Amino acid sequence: TINKTIRTFENLFEELGCPTKLTQTGINNSKKKEIIDLLIKNNATGMAIKLDSKDLENIMELM
Repeated sequence: TINKTIRTFENLFEELGCPTKLTQTGINNSKKKEIIDLLIKNNATGMAIKLDSKDLENIMELM
């Protein structure tokens, strides 16, 4: 399943010492709005499918 694949990739990155969550890099929820604003400002909102601020918020919740 997709969840098993995601977990496998997370395990690989963890074994390599790479963070898999924003909190592991010192970025917490207090920075969420700033990150979303920067994504919108820099047009980093998708190419094939454009993401709006709600989409970006949902993605940030996963991270």
